[in-house]
Amino acid sequence: MKRTVWISVESAPMNFPESSAPNGLTGAAATREVVSVSWLNRAAREALEGSFPLMWIAGEVSTLTRAASGHLYFTLKDEQAQVRCTMWRNRAQTLPFKVEHGMRVEVRALVVLAGQEAVVVVADPRPLGAREGVGRLDDAALEDVLD
Repeated sequence: MKRTVWISVESAPMNFPESSAPNGLTGAAATREVVSVSWLNRAAREALEGSFPLMWIAGEVSTLTRAASGHLYFTLKDEQAQVRCTMWRNRAQTLPFKVEHGMRVEVRALVVLAGQEAVVVVADPRPLGAREGVGRLDDAALEDVLD
């Protein structure tokens, strides 16, 4: 006979962002509330996306997929970790080089929560070791790509 046992686990109080605390509560009072999955995802998105600025990330392209929509989906990896990446069609079509599996690249990107996982949205890739400025977007063009 299989039995289910529930164990109460206490953790350190979580500091909710003022704007997203459940039922308007903050601090210790907010940690006693039961939250919805959608609230949790929204709070995680705010925390994640607010913590990482637009940055350059170096790695090797793996599991590259060219979607019928024109978007590129790939994994960027190094010796110890990997992250899923998305490049929208409007940027992928204007690249001065072809992204290939195994290519070492630097990408200028934002970290976002897409669905159930963190994803890097790539705005400005370049082959690793490319001259400074080759294939790079100015700030105005970069804003258009990321929106």
